[in-house]
Amino acid sequence: HWLSNLENFLLNDQIKSSHLLFFHSVNKSDQGRPFRGNAFLIRKNVFTNINIVFKNDHIFVIKTEEKGLTLFIIGIYLPSSKNNESSLEDYVNQISVIQGIIDSCEDEGELIILGDFQSFPLKMYESYSRCSNKFNLFSGYLSQFLESNELQLVDVIDASGPLFTYHLNTLPNFSYIAHIALLKNTSLKYSNCEVHSQNSLNLSDHLPISIKITYTENQKMLQKNDTSKIVNDNIIPNYS
Repeated sequence: HWLSNLENFLLNDQIKSSHLLFFHSVNKSDQGRPFRGNAFLIRKNVFTNINIVFKNDHIFVIKTEEKGLTLFIIGIYLPSSKNNESSLEDYVNQISVIQGIIDSCEDEGELIILGDFQSFPLKMYESYSRCSNKFNLFSGYLSQFLESNELQLVDVIDASGPLFTYHLNTLPNFSYIAHIALLKNTSLKYSNCEVHSQNSLNLSDHLPISIKITYTENQKMLQKNDTSKIVNDNIIPNYS
């Protein structure tokens, strides 16, 4: 979500009885979008213990602990690609920040990374026809980041809906740059991932992505029990 401070105030007034609003705005730009940032709308009847872990102009991380599950949700709005060295450097720097967050959090709980990645995985990117002859310089770095952290873009591998998430009406180009990433070995169960088609209620040039994620304490216990059956007596398993 990208909100101005006024929109933030008005929205919070409308939903304060049912939701918590966590919002980090970015200073107004001289060019491009006038307001930027990341926001979370959290249902009060689902999540009760929420803490802000990290925030900068491109990354916003919250932590929640519910029913035996510690969950880190990393909302991102990464620097856009201008196909030059400066924007590439900004992108790589922010990817490095996310890497540091993952390194510090992954042993403590589950991870969800979602938002505007500004790119598409390289190998898939090369396999499909593109609307523009300009190649996105970020693509290789995104692929490397996903592979090194054993992450998967669940919207890419298992979603319905349009095959793009961004389209500016004044340009002919369509881009698939917003994603939802989960660990490949996650204990979270997900379904109903969808890129939603454009409609009159959506005034943005981005299409929304949704996903249903479920978790039970029994899942966690079952995973541990299954793993213990194959552990050698001379090896200490990771979960210990």
